[in-house]
Amino acid sequence: MQEQLSSTPRPAKPATRSVPVSVPIPAVIEVVELPDRQQRQLDALRLHINNLLADKWVIASRNPLTLQRGEQVCYVLHGMLVSDGLV
Repeated sequence: MQEQLSSTPRPAKPATRSVPVSVPIPAVIEVVELPDRQQRQLDALRLHINNLLADKWVIASRNPLTLQRGEQVCYVLHGMLVSDGLV
């Protein structure tokens, strides 16, 4: 027969634990200035989308970016705002 396990519960292990790591700490920390990069593109499209959002459009999906207001739906595809019958 199988041996009966003890009925006393074991204490739960903590979710996190500390592990000592020996990492050399640099004597001097060098601060590097990176040049400003403009990563956003299509500023006119972004401005137009912001205007739509201000006009009670909502973001229904992010991939592809889908805007919706009532039954009207438009998508941003390849940097263009695409819709059927958008006024």
